Amino acid sequence: MKRVMRNPYAGVDWSSHTRCKASMHAHTTESDGTQSPAEVIDEHHAKRYDILALTDHDAIPGWPGTERGSTWPWTSYGRDPDELGMLAVEGNEFSLIDHVNGYFTGVWTEEELRGGTHDRFAEDLPWIIDQIGVRGGLAQINHPGRYDRSLSFYLELFDRHRHLHAIEVFNQGDRCPQDRQRWDHLVTAMRRAGSHYPLWGSSVDDSHQASHIGRNYHVYLLPDRDEAALREAMTAGAYWFVHDPRGASDDRHDDGGSGFWTAAPMIERIDVTPAAISIEATRYDTITWSTDDGVPLGDGERLALNDEQLGSYVRAVLRGDGRAATYTQPFYLGAAPAEHQTPDPARRGAMGSDHSDLLGR
Repeated sequence: MKRVMRNPYAGVDWSSHTRCKASMHAHTTESDGTQSPAEVIDEHHAKRYDILALTDHDAIPGWPGTERGSTWPWTSYGRDPDELGMLAVEGNEFSLIDHVNGYFTGVWTEEELRGGTHDRFAEDLPWIIDQIGVRGGLAQINHPGRYDRSLSFYLELFDRHRHLHAIEVFNQGDRCPQDRQRWDHLVTAMRRAGSHYPLWGSSVDDSHQASHIGRNYHVYLLPDRDEAALREAMTAGAYWFVHDPRGASDDRHDDGGSGFWTAAPMIERIDVTPAAISIEATRYDTITWSTDDGVPLGDGERLALNDEQLGSYVRAVLRGDGRAATYTQPFYLGAAPAEHQTPDPARRGAMGSDHSDLLGR
């Protein structure tokens, strides 16, 4: 019999938390996109996104072609997130080595980068991730399938950087399909190494043109639509993520009503008991469960925790119309008594917390 040691949705009040659709990786003409910042914002607003991070490349003062800083604030480009009813997230994609997104970090200043540190942006990925954390931000590894990196390389990164909270498993449609396997292998390897630190999955458009927008997104479960609540949900894993191959069409995001809606399977609630994990959902055809290394367990709304095939975690995929797929975050499993369960991060501060207990140290 297994127990759920970490439920990413433990802090969610399914009756009151707001479902917020988010795009966390988007580009504009401020780097290598084909649309202006205003056009990208408008495109997301038309598809009824609630949250948007513009993550143009390498906002490093003094680096050739990047003198602009981050694409921020929106008002500099004629758009006010409050007037649009959206939450704007300041972001950057650092892409001189492997690509990494930084959120909530602000811009590096020229004074901070004096003394040869420009070279570190081109040569030292751990240092870049360190600096995102120093500035109080969160970090995410982007499209890992584009790089020839070992599991041990990522294990070291995620072990060292507690604010490195996620890895992309869908990018720009599904151009790196091996990334889902990489995610499963990495979560499994971290668990076998004794880590209880969570690694969440991410699905992003990495949009560079209008036709990229709408196929990949997150749905965050927030008590309030503000930055503090978003940071907490990103850290705790209180969101699901979607890949919808037909999502570039506006009608996949708006049914003409006034509330939240997507054509992809929608999770209504998740219940975790000592005996099972259960999912209530709409617009789905199948729910499939997987465990360590992505090994399939079976189908159905309810997964019994006495399944002999269960490993160190389990996750679910809901499939529906037009091959749209909704992915839960992993539920971390163990055999420890309930009184020894690892504290749930949804009940802790998102930043500045001491996570040393989560790594089995």
